Amino acid sequence: MSRFTLNVGLLTLLVTAVAGSASQPTSTEKHALRRHFRIDDSLYYVVERDISTRHVLLNVPLVTRRKHVDEWAERIHSLAPDGSANIEWILERVQYQKSDLKGDYRFDSLTDLPNQETRSATALIGQKLVARQKPNGTAAVSGGSADKPHAVTEKTTAPVSAPATPAGSTAASQPAANVASRPSTTAASRPAGARPRPAIRSRALYDREEILRFIARLTTDFLPATPVAAGESWTIEFDELKPTFGKVTHRLTCTLRQIVDADGGRTALIGVNGDSAVNEADASEAAGDEASIVLKNARWSGDIRFDVERGRLHSLTLRSDLSMALVSDDPKKKEFSLEMAEQQTIRVGVSTQPPVRPIVVQSQRPGATQPAGANGAADGRIAAPNGDAHAASRISADSNEQWKKLIAPPVRSALPT
Repeated sequence: MSRFTLNVGLLTLLVTAVAGSASQPTSTEKHALRRHFRIDDSLYYVVERDISTRHVLLNVPLVTRRKHVDEWAERIHSLAPDGSANIEWILERVQYQKSDLKGDYRFDSLTDLPNQETRSATALIGQKLVARQKPNGTAAVSGGSADKPHAVTEKTTAPVSAPATPAGSTAASQPAANVASRPSTTAASRPAGARPRPAIRSRALYDREEILRFIARLTTDFLPATPVAAGESWTIEFDELKPTFGKVTHRLTCTLRQIVDADGGRTALIGVNGDSAVNEADASEAAGDEASIVLKNARWSGDIRFDVERGRLHSLTLRSDLSMALVSDDPKKKEFSLEMAEQQTIRVGVSTQPPVRPIVVQSQRPGATQPAGANGAADGRIAAPNGDAHAASRISADSNEQWKKLIAPPVRSALPT
């Protein structure tokens, strides 16, 4: 009898505990994720980008791998009454590697003279890029988690000269999903005998306005406009210009996972997932009479660690996987289709101390450049005293252990070697 009474008592206590926990509301504490700006404060960012791009033209694959390691200094120039700040960004060092069919190329702005490709990067080094920055982003907060990737979507916009769609039009008259149809071009508008052929157009390696927007996205723009609770999400959008394919719009949904005690303070763990879309109205001319831009795959993922107490980014890792094709609608010209697959990894580390840099013994002089490299252009490398043009770069890499701890390990590319 005593054992039965004991079991009933334990069961009663268990039911009471479960009922009590169920009656307690879920924690909805809001956290303000904002930058803390202070006059004369300085932060140092190491921004690392690994980009693998594979183009297929006329059934011939062209694979290019690029790696950027940029060192930025951020200084607060002045504060405004609304909490925003005039931020001064200075690009202090650029390290760039490229590998393609022409060979391998390496460049370090501390020890090497630029070639035609890297001249746009060295033109920005030392310049003060000043911009007004708010303490948080502009994205509105929406409830619910967004840990699952979005479906691949695509925006289709009619040409400017096209008439408005009638109210009673059917779906069959509209562009198909996931395909952006281009306006037709009459034969009279093309030279006689001209055959449409897509081209991989080049652009400046470092564009001043684009790099300024890029740095702002990585340092502040990812923050929500209002305080958020764990599990809530917000979405940010930005555009990127892809040669031949035109403008691509990326949508990243950030979700506050939790606030933890780490990295010497309270840290917000933010998950990132997203997708992309293309707008045919902004696509460049690349095919003949008609062409379609097909978005095959577009995924974003990543993690952000934000220092809530200090009000600054701690570390960031973003990965994107983009695959698209530009295909002629004329069956006789299918061989002129262009496919592009790009995988990108962005890693950012932040510190209050500048990265350790090598001591440059010999100044940059045109007479000390190395012979032309495999890419057919003068690499502009400075010969070190011991004859090793990359000794200084290796010294720098060995002395930057503090930065390696901040940056996540690289992601192995899935592209063929």
